[in-house]
Amino acid sequence: MEILVYQEKEIVKAFQDLSISVKYLLNEEELLQNVLGASVLYLPIVGQDLSLVDKVQEINAKINIVIISDDSQGCYASFKKHISGYLLRPITNEMVMEELKNIRYGEYSSLSVQCFGQFDLIMNGVSLPFPRKKAKEFLALLVDRRGGTVLVDEICEILFKEVNDKKRRYIYVLKFELIKVLKEYNLDKIICNRNNGFALDTSALDCDYYKYCDGQKDLFRGEYMTQYAWAQKTLKELQERAE
Repeated sequence: MEILVYQEKEIVKAFQDLSISVKYLLNEEELLQNVLGASVLYLPIVGQDLSLVDKVQEINAKINIVIISDDSQGCYASFKKHISGYLLRPITNEMVMEELKNIRYGEYSSLSVQCFGQFDLIMNGVSLPFPRKKAKEFLALLVDRRGGTVLVDEICEILFKEVNDKKRRYIYVLKFELIKVLKEYNLDKIICNRNNGFALDTSALDCDYYKYCDGQKDLFRGEYMTQYAWAQKTLKELQERAE
């Protein structure tokens, strides 16, 4: 689900706090170029000027538009346009999330991978539970490699500081537990066996680290998978890029 935010930094900050990725757009031309494939648009209006709503809906009639305004009259007037909801300033994170959960068209369900800060899988703002910490760390390592193959022996060395048959077998137990967690979100096929190792199908993931690598430089705030010592190598590379 792609969420657009138009000219409203406060909303972008709210989504960052909620660990939800959005695309921030500054000008009208850019907005109209992006609305066709988007699901939700947070759109500020001035007074009761709904001209931009009309332009957006001409391109994508089923986009969920959440109006942002200082004026309740403007918000009420917008409902004639079949919008999804409205927000009156001042806006809280809870208000932003409430509108997202109650969109007019479709249903909001977002699983995102958070690498900046602590590594986590976030579903609608809530961290997913893992049966074992090492299963979560195994997934973090695969995410860190961005689709590259990680050999079983390398995983053993990183996760357990030793390589033997017992640890190799345990890696497959961890993989099985990950599959059980991910299956609920139709992501059970993202872990691929490859050349005595494992890799991720990264195309299926909504990941802040991957988006940063694709050009969204404002996502990195100086921290990366802070609970894992082995992630310091990638953190150093990110810090060097940011200088």
